Amino acid sequence: MLDITNKKQFDPHLNTQFAIKAQGVGSIKAELIEIESWDKDVIEGFSLIFKEPKESVLLQSTLQLEHPPLGKFELFLGPVSNLE
Repeated sequence: MLDITNKKQFDPHLNTQFAIKAQGVGSIKAELIEIESWDKDVIEGFSLIFKEPKESVLLQSTLQLEHPPLGKFELFLGPVSNLE
């Protein structure tokens, strides 16, 4: 599993496809469309913004993601808005 420590790990993978696996839904493809920094004095913070298919019904939870160069890892994901 990937140890997520900073946004630089994701920078080269902007605009690429990730597989997101959710119980009861299977696997969907989502594109990493934005990496948002919100650094604080003592910690580097960042958000990953994914665009998923319109018919997707992923709920807020910790989900398994997979990306060929990065491998498998878990992230807490939640909806932010309709970006269209």
